[in-house]
Amino acid sequence: MSKALVVILFFIPFLSLGMECGISTTQLFPENHNIDVDQLFMLQNGMETEKSLFSINNFDYSLRSEQGEIIDLLIFDSTRINLHAQILLKPDCPLKMGTKYFFYSQFKYNDEKFADLPDEWFEKKRWKGKFFIVDSVKDYSVHKDLHLDYKEIVGAKELKQSSSVGFTLLVGFEPNYFLLSYKVWYEVTIRNSKGEMFRTYLKPYQGNFEIGYWECGGNMRFDPNLSYEIKSTAMAMNGLKNTASEWRSITNPWKEVDPLVRKTIIGR
Repeated sequence: MSKALVVILFFIPFLSLGMECGISTTQLFPENHNIDVDQLFMLQNGMETEKSLFSINNFDYSLRSEQGEIIDLLIFDSTRINLHAQILLKPDCPLKMGTKYFFYSQFKYNDEKFADLPDEWFEKKRWKGKFFIVDSVKDYSVHKDLHLDYKEIVGAKELKQSSSVGFTLLVGFEPNYFLLSYKVWYEVTIRNSKGEMFRTYLKPYQGNFEIGYWECGGNMRFDPNLSYEIKSTAMAMNGLKNTASEWRSITNPWKEVDPLVRKTIIGR
């Protein structure tokens, strides 16, 4: 029986809980405990601003073993749409089986503008440790048939939370339980009729990609006067990708939304 690889992640102050307006929320993926020796990690920030302490690009990342070995986490890819940012991190060498690692983040800059923040403020923003375990080297090669069969008709769905109201575009596709259970992310690219392209990484949920914009932020603003197309590429947990799908037309959700509500959400 092979030994288990354990990664303990300690989160620094820029990681915070909740989805309130005006609060920067950072998420770490994967969410499950099973990782590979060359696992990709993704940090996703939903309310990033250029001057924010919470910017995921303001930190260096590494894994450190109990024996003192330091493995840098290098930026494999990054995306940004509006105020939604992602970075994908990959170890610069394979992780060792049976070794315990700690996740470290170090602020890149010595900036006095944060000097007046009390230690208690940082402690409240700290996440507890998170464990990742692998007991074998998984085969994360991408299945050649992991394309999505998109539906042509897609609408806007109103979603409400205590702090925000928004309309999310549900980019639907024909359900495939094998596909949905496969350990992949999808690199989703959206192109508008002006030729502008927007790219992000998503995980399908119940036969949909949720793409949209709320009062408090989101991952994509749609112009009601433009048409859009979408394509996707399946990516395994170690960064391997398959061939991209064909471009498919999607319905612009904001054309179906009441103009007054639309103006509140996206200003048009």
